[in-house]
Amino acid sequence: MDADQDLMRRFQGGDEAAFEVLVHKFQGPVLSLVRRYLGSRSAGVEDVAQEVFLRIYRSKHTYEPKAKVGTWICRITVNTCLNGIRRLGADKNR
Repeated sequence: MDADQDLMRRFQGGDEAAFEVLVHKFQGPVLSLVRRYLGSRSAGVEDVAQEVFLRIYRSKHTYEPKAKVGTWICRITVNTCLNGIRRLGADKNR
């Protein structure tokens, strides 16, 4: 088990400090990926990144150590971005 998986297991077990370490470690890559999907000048990039970490927090029980933590977080980030893009498209069509 790698260090990220160990952090995730501790977080799943109720260790809030482990979540803080995960946020600190992955906030840069998450922001970078959100900027790539939404555009670096797009308003709300930080809001979408914050939503990603909320989803990670709420979905901690769905993580299984078969996947790398970074891959799991990347998938959540991409899905959150795509949902945001769909929402923007729906708003423009109204």
